[in-house]
Amino acid sequence: MKTDSSLARLSSSLQGRLSSSVLNSLKMNTGGLSVYNLKGIEASLLALGAQNSQRDGSGPSSDLTAFLLQIADLIGQMKNQIRDQKTSSQMSLDNAVSDLSNCSLNSNTSSLSFWNTRHMECRSSESTLGALYSSCLGNLAQDDQTVYTRYQTFQALNTWPTSCAYQRSSTGLIGSSDRRRSNRNYLIEARDSFRSRLDSWTTAYNNFVNASSARNLTRADCITKLYAYRRETTRCNAIQNDLETHACGGSQSCDSYMDCYKCNHEQWLKTNTSVASSETAWLSEWQGILRIECLIAQINSTSAFNSAACNTDYSGSLSDEVRIRYVSTANVPGLVSCTSTAASGQTPGSAGFIQAYYGSMPAHTKPAACKASCCVYRDGCCYSFKYESNLACCLETANSNLANCSSQSGYGSTTGWVSGKCPTDADSAYAIVGSTQSSTR
Repeated sequence: MKTDSSLARLSSSLQGRLSSSVLNSLKMNTGGLSVYNLKGIEASLLALGAQNSQRDGSGPSSDLTAFLLQIADLIGQMKNQIRDQKTSSQMSLDNAVSDLSNCSLNSNTSSLSFWNTRHMECRSSESTLGALYSSCLGNLAQDDQTVYTRYQTFQALNTWPTSCAYQRSSTGLIGSSDRRRSNRNYLIEARDSFRSRLDSWTTAYNNFVNASSARNLTRADCITKLYAYRRETTRCNAIQNDLETHACGGSQSCDSYMDCYKCNHEQWLKTNTSVASSETAWLSEWQGILRIECLIAQINSTSAFNSAACNTDYSGSLSDEVRIRYVSTANVPGLVSCTSTAASGQTPGSAGFIQAYYGSMPAHTKPAACKASCCVYRDGCCYSFKYESNLACCLETANSNLANCSSQSGYGSTTGWVSGKCPTDADSAYAIVGSTQSSTR
């Protein structure tokens, strides 16, 4: 039987080797013990346990107990490091799933019916403002007529009076009372006449000035109403463009959603792979730690050292404390299709599309020129349409945003439109456009 002194020498020798190769390095290494180092500690503990089993049942010596406490302390630090790594990895994985879930798309705002309703609501508001502006123009026209009438009245009075024609009395001698009375009466008559003319002139002038002032107020009110009307028209044209863009099968919101989903889904897959790789490593380390804790317990036991009890497969003992909680593919938000196109024969810019979506435009409104990417395009000439008097007609001015638009050969300048190619009714417009549905840009 080995003596206590020989056991102490073995313990000291093993402790020295561990201190130089493992223990001291662990104290300075925040990354923890590797599986290789754990196996080295495990082998040393097996040797100590086998040597200690030859003693009586009094348990380990004080030196060995101190050494085992040091090992247990370092193992405890490693367990805390693994727990922290698991928590950090779980947070990264949860954030990846959260980021993917945040790539949301409102299915309502990606539908044509939503944008059609919103467009018509805006056009209704535009129509109201247009009616107010039109009514103001009517009032301004009345004010113009009033100013003109009062100006003519004033001009008729704004003339130099005719020359005075003094008619002396035909009776009475010079210096007689009759002659004096005649002169006095004439002066009174002239005074009253000029006073009446002055009063009429002043009244006509004031009426003209007041009418001009009232017209200026009406004009200023009309300008304010015009600006409000134009701002609403601009807003409605932007919504119309959203409608036509969705009818082409795309939109900014859809593109943003697709980019968000693609980027975050790819990041989720990468995070899954990275976390799974790290988890495999620390689970292996955790099982090694459990075996070491088992060996320490065996050495500290007063019973005979039983290394076989620590050869158990610990994979089944790994709890959620160190296992990652993964989100299955079935529970990860899937990609939502956000493309919606118009019905067949209703490509934006075509007569069919105009009739379907702009056929009931309210008064004082009209659709803007089609600017979406799929607006009807044919033979080097882009056909945009406006709805007017229940028929579609080509716009006579090329839209500068459509760089490929140009007139057909032999029909005017390279920047003009072929007025002779404009359809005269809705049916012929549909015939022209309908045969070119495959040629879109």
